[in-house]
Amino acid sequence: MSSTVRLPSHAPLDPNALARAHSLHRQGLLAEAEALYRHILQAQPQQVDALQLLGLIEAQNQRSVEAVALFDAALALRPDLVAAWFNRGISLQTLKRSADAIGSYDRVLALQPEHAKAQYSRAFLLHELQRNAEALDGFEVLLRASPQHFEALYGRSVVLQHLGRHGEAVAGYESCLAMAPDHVDALFNRSLVLHQLNRTADALDGYDRVLALKPDHTEAVFGRGVALQACGRHRQAQDDYGRACELQPQHERAHLNRSLCALLLGDFDTGWPGYEWRFCQTEQVAPIRDFGVPRWQGGPEIRGKTILLHAEQGLGDTIQFGRYIEQVAALGASVLLEVQPPLQVLLADIDGAETVLAHGDALPVVDLHCSLLSLPLAFGTRLDTIPAPLTLRAAPSQVQAWRQRLGDDPRLRVGLVWSGSPLHLNDVNRSIPLADFSALLCDGVAFYSLQPELRDSDRAALDAHPELRHFGSELRQFTDTAALIEAMDVVITVDTSVAHLAGTMGKPVWILLSAAPDWRWMLGRDDSPWYPTVRLFRQPAVGDWPSVLDRVRAALAGLVEQHPR
Repeated sequence: MSSTVRLPSHAPLDPNALARAHSLHRQGLLAEAEALYRHILQAQPQQVDALQLLGLIEAQNQRSVEAVALFDAALALRPDLVAAWFNRGISLQTLKRSADAIGSYDRVLALQPEHAKAQYSRAFLLHELQRNAEALDGFEVLLRASPQHFEALYGRSVVLQHLGRHGEAVAGYESCLAMAPDHVDALFNRSLVLHQLNRTADALDGYDRVLALKPDHTEAVFGRGVALQACGRHRQAQDDYGRACELQPQHERAHLNRSLCALLLGDFDTGWPGYEWRFCQTEQVAPIRDFGVPRWQGGPEIRGKTILLHAEQGLGDTIQFGRYIEQVAALGASVLLEVQPPLQVLLADIDGAETVLAHGDALPVVDLHCSLLSLPLAFGTRLDTIPAPLTLRAAPSQVQAWRQRLGDDPRLRVGLVWSGSPLHLNDVNRSIPLADFSALLCDGVAFYSLQPELRDSDRAALDAHPELRHFGSELRQFTDTAALIEAMDVVITVDTSVAHLAGTMGKPVWILLSAAPDWRWMLGRDDSPWYPTVRLFRQPAVGDWPSVLDRVRAALAGLVEQHPR
């Protein structure tokens, strides 16, 4: 028998109508309950409970605007109606009216401070708004009242993760897993944070547990690939990136990381095409620049056309891939080069470029454009076809000025760089504190800092080593750095733009690399196909700079022995 409620507009109001409507509502008979609520409101437009409960039905039917209007009508009659304030908050949250939703939850908590659902919803929304410090306070209030509240415990852990309080986040996720060992999200997030803490083996174990529960968890497959790559298991990482691409064909980071692994392993045929995915990322390594002309990717005839070659990422990248400029010019194109402002003077006279502009200068009309880092793809570069570096020399007058500044010290002259930009994504792994790097300082050598800027954390170490001459603000431009490099016998540096500058100038340069190096330095070799004068010193394990510094110091001692006195 149908339970449909049919009420003619003139039907008298049953005194038990509200209770009957509420019963239908609890049974999930929403249409029948709605009809009865509306009948009640026809007879009694200010029936607060009917207004509030009809608003709840509208919310359940995903008609949030209508729901908010009904909750507001109920609250105008009874401002202390907790249920209406709470359900209003949920509806406002659905409508993305976040500030108003938080205001509703605040009213609930003012009326009923122990209202756990309002406290949780408010904290969750604050996290979504990236107001994580406030969200943390909300979750902690809830946990003080209910220490075993799983959702609050999990939410607090997520917030701690976003606040960078990684140790506490791991502990929170482990508490969640003690309550629900197979909670996939807690396992996954714990693995992410463990990787941040360089606990790579534990992160890998966590990803494996996620994938045992959910084999098609794309982000766990990708995350495991990142962790495998970090600990040097590149071929396995590449397999995981490939699997992530199968699960989610437009997974931009997986495609890009897969290409970086290929380049690291010397597979340029796979690596260069895949590297173009860097332009597709939401958080782009390289922003897409629209010059209003086609992007050249090699192939079509460009003789007689004007092409803009432009810098893309770091200063070192521009120096490294500037070697392709002459090849583009050799195809008969007129080449305009746009570089970062600090490099404009240094590169002003390089072969192949008719004009060298600084980023931000007005650009003339061109026919085509191409990023410098896309030129290896355009020319189909293989290991045996890498062009020679740029011909780059410092101005003789600047070199002479620096030689006079340094004096006639007969000792071996060594230029040092121990850190790069602190904004670099991998700075924590590539830079070395001067307090540690100073282990290289030894007798028989004149040491010079090639760093234009000094970190506050390195000042005490520099003060403790007056034998290391630091010029700081005297290195105003890259031309100054190049001239000082010209006066050195050897440059010892971490992976920074100075490594590329010294290598391009043909200066002997020793580069200290982390266990997970940038792709351009490849694997398992102590030389570089990009720079004939480079010698690579690699970490044998993540974080092991002491053994690297020991090997460099021993090699330096050998140079001192060979240096004419």
